[in-house]
Amino acid sequence: LITTFLSKIDLKNEKIIKSFLFLLINENRVDYLAEILKFLAKKYIEYQNIVIVEIKTVYHLSQNLQQRLETYLHQKLNKKIILKVMIDKDVIGGMIIQYGNNILDFSLKGHLQNIIK
Repeated sequence: LITTFLSKIDLKNEKIIKSFLFLLINENRVDYLAEILKFLAKKYIEYQNIVIVEIKTVYHLSQNLQQRLETYLHQKLNKKIILKVMIDKDVIGGMIIQYGNNILDFSLKGHLQNIIK
């Protein structure tokens, strides 16, 4: 099964990847593969100077607004920006922008919660 899967991989470092996967199999560590891949993806994103920005909104964002947000965040963070826009009915209105440990809450729900406090 693994050999069939590996025969379909066309990567520059195919030999290293095959050796690594067989090592995981031989050491009974295949269960860690998903965690390892998440770690490697995170390190690759950091290395490429990329920030993934999640935007939650109740409505679809136009391409123009997405581009303006991307430009603003690029200038603010000085990093490449990948926007991940999600529709969330709980936002009520506005949007919530999250990247790393930062949350920018421009939602109606957030404003109402601040007023209550």
